[in-house]
This record gives sequence, C-alpha cells and structure tokens, in this order.
Amino acid sequence: MGGKNQIQDIRPGSTFSNYAPQNENQKTAASNLRALAQSFVDNKALFAGGAAALSPSFGHVAKPSPFPDGMIIFLHGTSGTGKSHLIEAVINQLKDDAPEILPSIYFYRGKLHYPVLDGSDNMHLDYERKPIIVVDDLFADKQSLQQADSSDYKTLSTFLTMVYEKKCLAVMSSNFSLADELLPFLQRHDRIGRITSRVQELVGGRGFSVDTSGPDYRVKLAEDMQRSQKRNQMNPFASLKSP
Repeated sequence: MGGKNQIQDIRPGSTFSNYAPQNENQKTAASNLRALAQSFVDNKALFAGGAAALSPSFGHVAKPSPFPDGMIIFLHGTSGTGKSHLIEAVINQLKDDAPEILPSIYFYRGKLHYPVLDGSDNMHLDYERKPIIVVDDLFADKQSLQQADSSDYKTLSTFLTMVYEKKCLAVMSSNFSLADELLPFLQRHDRIGRITSRVQELVGGRGFSVDTSGPDYRVKLAEDMQRSQKRNQMNPFASLKSP
C-alpha cells in the first residue's frame, strides 16, 4: 500500500518571500519554482470540472490530464539548501491564489512506494489518481545510490511509467543529482533503455532540473541564532530568533 497524502503537513512558513538564497544556484531555483507556481495560477481553469482524478488503471479510458505531456520538475542538492522549502512554497502559493488546484495534488515525503496492482496487472494510481504528484526527498533512506537495488529500480521505474503514460506532472527532490547519480542508477538496471529514455524526455521536454547546491541554510541559521543569543544574553525579553 502507498503512503497517505501528506499535503496537510505543508509548513505554512515555507514561502518564496522568506526563502533566503545563498548563491546563484539557489536564486535560479527559486526563480524557476516561482514561475512554476505562477503557471499553475494562470492555468487554474484547467483543473475545474473533475480533472483532479485520472482513471484507475491503464486499462481504462482516462479523464483528460490538464497537461499535454508527462513531465518531471527535479530539484537536487545537498541537505539544508531549500529543496523542501521551495516545493512547499509552490503549494502555499496555490493555497492563496488557486485553492481549486489543491485537490489535484498528491504530496508525499518519504520512501517512494510501489503502486498497487490489480488482478490483471493493470497499475492503479496508488497516488489517489492525482495529476500532480510531489515526492519530496527521494531516496532519503540511502547514503548512496550504490545501496539501491533492483527492488528500488522496480518501484521507481513503475512510478516513472505512470507519470509518462498518464501525463502527470511529478515534482521531485533528492540529495542525489539526476545526471550524475539517478540516471546512472537507472541505466544499470534498464537493459532496454526505455525508462532512461523516458526520464530524459520527461525532464528535457516540458520539465526541468534545478540545482540548489550551496551553503547549508540550517547551519547558517544556527550560527545566526548563536550570535543573536550572545548579543541578547543580558536581555531576558529579547527574541532569540535569527535577525
């Protein structure tokens, strides 16, 4: 079974206005994700009238996807560089400016789960048949993709097939880069090359990959708080929050 939709767990404080990029990589990532959020707002009419639920399996006629093709928005970078913050900022902007899109989003943070199969081996969209699927921190349970095995490949390849065939938009984040780590992992198991080719199309067509690499924001925040504590240690009423 899959995991529960965790969209209600989005942190309200994760917004574009309070994201503090530390370098050009992060500025570009923030700009791209802000543009993505605005594109949703500009096209929110496409999600009216039942586009939120696709058909349950490949063997059924699907309700039309709001997207012309499947695509992947992929964020990668080391821990503490704002990947989760930016993804949540997109959803928080939709809460304010296009709440009608929220029922079309499946948000999941944790180990990617395998979609349920029915008796005829048709794959059900175990992600609540949503056209927008957000998977934050892909392979968070791995220190290296050398630890990933054929079971991980089967799960990921099935998910990617769903995104491709159902014309879903998948927003994904990971500590592992797409070009240097994720694609080589897929290539080790993809004997035919179909999945690898589809990923390149999903990202290189209408999708994109962004790098958030840079200083760990959480480390910087802790350093700022330490400085604030030293300045305010003689004032018991002073806030210890970062200035």
